[in-house]
Amino acid sequence: MILLIVLFFISVRGHWGYKEITKKLANLAQIGEKELQLCFEQIGRSICRLDVEKRILFFSKDSAKKLGLEETIQNIPESIKDSTMFISEEEYEKFRAVIQDIYNGSENGDCLMLIRYTDKTLHLERITYETIFNSDGKPARAVFTIKDVTEEYQARELAESAKSEARSVSEQLYRQMQIARQWQEVSETDALTGLFNRGGGEKRIRDFLQSNGVGLFCLLDIDRFKQINDMFGHGVGDVALKAMADCMRDSFRGNDVLIRFGGDEFAVLAKEIASSEVAKVCIDRFYEKLQNTNVPGLTGERLSASLGAVIIHEDHDYSFDDLYRAADSVMYKCKNEPNVRYNFYQQGSMPSV
Repeated sequence: MILLIVLFFISVRGHWGYKEITKKLANLAQIGEKELQLCFEQIGRSICRLDVEKRILFFSKDSAKKLGLEETIQNIPESIKDSTMFISEEEYEKFRAVIQDIYNGSENGDCLMLIRYTDKTLHLERITYETIFNSDGKPARAVFTIKDVTEEYQARELAESAKSEARSVSEQLYRQMQIARQWQEVSETDALTGLFNRGGGEKRIRDFLQSNGVGLFCLLDIDRFKQINDMFGHGVGDVALKAMADCMRDSFRGNDVLIRFGGDEFAVLAKEIASSEVAKVCIDRFYEKLQNTNVPGLTGERLSASLGAVIIHEDHDYSFDDLYRAADSVMYKCKNEPNVRYNFYQQGSMPSV
C-alpha cells in the first residue's frame, strides 16, 4: 500500500516538487502512527519505537507525559538510567536487558516491570517487543507495546488469596472434624477393652433395629467373675475382661458390633446372620477360642461364659429394650442349667419386665 502511494507521488512529481512529496509522505506516516496509537489505546496498550542503529527511543506524547520522559530519547538505555519511572536498580536492569537483547538480534520477547508514573502511583506493566531486521539481517527497529496489568495481577492475587484462605478454612474444618470424630470415638469406646461402651453400642443397635435389618444379637457375661476378683484380685479380673474382648474380636467379623456394657457383661450384634445354624457356627467358634485362652494370674481356672442369643428377623418388632430382655432371660437360664453354655430365644416367649 505504501509502495503504491510512493509510486503515485513519484508519478505526479512534475506537478509537486520533492519537498512537497516528502512532506506529504511524512504527514501520512504521522497520521498512520497516530491511528495505530489510538487503536492500541482502545485496547489498553501504549506503543513506542526503538531505532536500533541510532539508539533512539520514540514515545507517544501521552506515554511520555505519563512516564515523565521526553518523546524522543537518545543513547538508549543509559540515558534513562536515572529516570524517576524506575523504582529501583533492579527494574532498570530489566529494561536494560530487554534493550540489549534487541541490540543482540532477539526477534521478540517480553518482561514485567514495576513503573512509577508522574502522579507517583505504581503500575505493573507488561512490555512486549518485536524486532524488525534490515536486508542484511541486522536489527533495525523494534516496536514495543506496553500494557498496564496492575488490576489483572491484583485480581489474580486476590483470587489466590481467597483460594488460600478457603484452603486454610477447609483444613481447619477438616482438623476440627477429625478432632470431633476422635472425641466421639473416645466417648463411645470402653477404655479397658477397646470395644464399644454401652452408649456407643446401644446407639448402633437402635439404628440397626430401625433399619429393619436381619442379624444375631448375643448377650454374654463371664461366669463366676465376682469370685475371680475376690480370689485373684481386680488386676487379674481386668486381664480376664481383656481376654474376653480378644476372643470376641477373633471370633466375629470386623463389621460386627462388639460391646462391653459394663462389669463383665458383653454383647455382639452380628449383621446379616438370619438363621440359628449360621449363628451356632459363630458362637461355637467363640467358645473354642475362649476355652483355649490362658489368663495370666488365673491359676487353675479357665474362663467360661454364659450367652443368650436372639435371631433378629426382617419382620421383627423389637425395640432395644425388648431385644436386651429377651437375650438376658436366655443367658440367665443357661447360667442355672448345668453344661448349657448358650441357647436361643424362642419367638413368642418374650419375658415380662
